[in-house]
Amino acid sequence: MILAVAEALGAGRSGPPERSGRWGYSSGCPSPARATPPYRAGNIVKQVHFIGVKSVLVIVLTAAFTGMVLALQGYNTLRRFGRKGFSAP
Repeated sequence: MILAVAEALGAGRSGPPERSGRWGYSSGCPSPARATPPYRAGNIVKQVHFIGVKSVLVIVLTAAFTGMVLALQGYNTLRRFGRKGFSAP
């Protein structure tokens, strides 16, 4: 009986408030569940390994190309101002 009355009241109101309510429910419910035990140490170690160790290649490539660009800019700057003793031939 109460459910039928609630459905009748909300029948014409299936617009943005309903969609935002569903979004809030689906995004808000898992949040407390993530912060409660049991913590699974194996999963945490796997995720840290995936994020940290598996991204070393990207970090090394980024650092290498950044260093090459800085070296080239430094060489051009030293050559422009006549500091031949500090730059390679």
